[in-house]
Amino acid sequence: DYLRKYNVPYSKIYDMGYTRTGCMFCMFGVHMEDEPNRFQLMSITHPKLHDYCINKLGCGKVLDYIGVPYE
Repeated sequence: DYLRKYNVPYSKIYDMGYTRTGCMFCMFGVHMEDEPNRFQLMSITHPKLHDYCINKLGCGKVLDYIGVPYE
């Protein structure tokens, strides 16, 4: 409805079966992942980027809202 209402172009990637689009901080499909999910793994493999993503970019607030663990 939002896309039609505001004439937002729809990307075909959403219907191609992918679970993410490639960006390290992408949250697309994270709610379908088993634990440890990509953000939990990022906290181990890239702790500084994880902190930046979760705290500076605000992804932690979004993940909290949708109920996805990230620590």
